[in-house]
Amino acid sequence: MSPSKGTVENPVLLTSQGDPLSAFSTLEHRQWPDIRLVDGDSPNEGRLQVQYRSRWMSVCTNSRNWTLNDLSVVCRHLGFGGGNIYRWFEKYNHTEQLSLQRPNCTGQEGRLDACSGWDTRLIGSGTCEYHLDVGVHCSLKLGSETASYWKGVHFDRARASRRKRYQNRVDRLISKSVLSNVVIRHAGRDRLGQALPALHVMRGNPPVMTNVTVEGSAFTGVNISNPDDFFVIQDAKFINNR
Repeated sequence: MSPSKGTVENPVLLTSQGDPLSAFSTLEHRQWPDIRLVDGDSPNEGRLQVQYRSRWMSVCTNSRNWTLNDLSVVCRHLGFGGGNIYRWFEKYNHTEQLSLQRPNCTGQEGRLDACSGWDTRLIGSGTCEYHLDVGVHCSLKLGSETASYWKGVHFDRARASRRKRYQNRVDRLISKSVLSNVVIRHAGRDRLGQALPALHVMRGNPPVMTNVTVEGSAFTGVNISNPDDFFVIQDAKFINNR
């Protein structure tokens, strides 16, 4: 990739076609759902928590009572595709918990609290004493609310040059790709509707990044896998990504 450079006053905007916002506009932040997955390896899997009465609560359950319909509704509520059990989590001692033994979803609901079993939820001391927290894995298929988003910026084995640093005692690989004064907006969805990091580096050396903003992504803002050398991200902002 050739260098993509703007200025502080006039950054380069990388976004989807038809984005009505200019580089100087204030992005209206997407309202994320009142449900989330934590303690997993990525935003589409982990311990299920719901925001109830302005507090995040882990959801405990008897493992026999949750169905694929229930898990699919959880994932749809999150903006993903179908779901299944990820794993069972020991409870947090410091986290309030909500017991939802049988959501009883039909599989057509758009939200977990629209399922008929939501009215049977229990909250209080000892509610989850003998139950584990449910962990959910959602597919990376995204919902229609991100249909206008774009794939993002991806690097794979980007070229680099070796430079000597620190009185010629340390060799360092410097990427020939540059992102400077760049805004990456509304990224993270490919044309098949799959979730991707907005800025993704696979192998090789990450680009030289200065004053980069990644905002409003459908998935994670940045993912860097197996870099060939250490790297620096300077003066970056990651805003309202998953």
